[in-house]
Amino acid sequence: MTIESAAGAAGLKALGAATCAAGLATAAGFALMWPKTPREAFARFALAFTTSITVGSGAVLWLYDARPGAFASARAVAGLFGAAPEYGYLVLAGIVMAASALPAWWIGGAVSRWFERRKDQDVAEMLHDAAATVNDVRKTI
Repeated sequence: MTIESAAGAAGLKALGAATCAAGLATAAGFALMWPKTPREAFARFALAFTTSITVGSGAVLWLYDARPGAFASARAVAGLFGAAPEYGYLVLAGIVMAASALPAWWIGGAVSRWFERRKDQDVAEMLHDAAATVNDVRKTI
């Protein structure tokens, strides 16, 4: 195997993990809050995919630094199933990436619906509404 094909295989594994993580997060989100249009569904999947690659990768690195025992456990579990240790790491990374994509899916949907309700307002009116919403949230906290 040449270095180019090894790098391509590693890239495909990372892309596959991110795609699976985004799919899991999107499916969980669809189960709780169904999108209104196919365009909204695609936008939420794209948001989950992007977030699982960016935030999810950072979360995996943080977990590796903060809790290295989790990766030792993933290696041990993969060994119990007779798989290579890398598969345990890949499963753990996929779970972390899916968990990081799930809140982004909901936040993206909420922001999209917030803008949809204010589509007839100009920017100043939207900023005024946003400031009022932030003040309401501060009062409840």
